[in-house]
Amino acid sequence: MSVQLNHTIVWCRDKARAARYVCEILGRPEPARFGPLLVVELDNGVSLDFHDTDDAIAPQHYAFFGFGEGV
Repeated sequence: MSVQLNHTIVWCRDKARAARYVCEILGRPEPARFGPLLVVELDNGVSLDFHDTDDAIAPQHYAFFGFGEGV
């Protein structure tokens, strides 16, 4: 059986600001709205799905390996 990560939710205080910031630093297109989420698509078929919360946010770690210009 083949298993692949599809997406992960990135909990934040301001999803629009956070998603646009990640798009800017990674050179990605503008985030797309999907229900309550703002989705940042990555090149390997995985997305970062930004969602607002007022609850405590636990530390999160995301590692990126880029090829080419702008990363």
